[in-house]
Amino acid sequence: MEKSERHQIKRNEILVLLEKGYDLILKYKKEILYFFLVIFAISLLLWGFISYKNLRAKHAGMLLSQALSEDSINYEKLKNISTKYKNTLAGKEADLLIEIKDGKDPQRTSKKIDNLLGKIKDPIMRGILIANKIEININLKRYEEALNFLKDEKDSISEDFYLFLNAKILEYEGKTEEAKAQYQRLINEFQDSNLRYLAQQRMNVL
Repeated sequence: MEKSERHQIKRNEILVLLEKGYDLILKYKKEILYFFLVIFAISLLLWGFISYKNLRAKHAGMLLSQALSEDSINYEKLKNISTKYKNTLAGKEADLLIEIKDGKDPQRTSKKIDNLLGKIKDPIMRGILIANKIEININLKRYEEALNFLKDEKDSISEDFYLFLNAKILEYEGKTEEAKAQYQRLINEFQDSNLRYLAQQRMNVL
């Protein structure tokens, strides 16, 4: 069989397949149309649901920022966020801050802090959670654990904040001179830090 004849046979086979496919489309055109309409409707619903969730999460984050941007944490706002937006990250953060304030189960709270720190990027919220985890470890007299945790989080907080928390751990551990050295370094090296006043207070007590 010549090459041209083989090509012609293949072309005929392809044409036959195309004709069969066209006939099937004509036969089931309503079903095919319904199928694509269903797929489109599902896609539209899914897009709407995701957009709604993202909008709620963004709004909850804004409310959380407002609750934390005041002179002291607004726990009434946190309760509102925790109730209305409990399935969002901000809602979980608000719930955790309320739990920290209650202080009923510090070990459980500490585990929750670890879990959320892996998801949170906001530096203010991270700082609050880091400080509270260290406070929990200090209250439980787990000073070495507190120091190791602080070292692990060193790159995610400012240096003056790191010095203050480090000094606080040393202070409660009874290492007064080392704590003083850290507080003094903060006072000397960070003239514009809001923590200088707190560091000076601790120095006066020590």
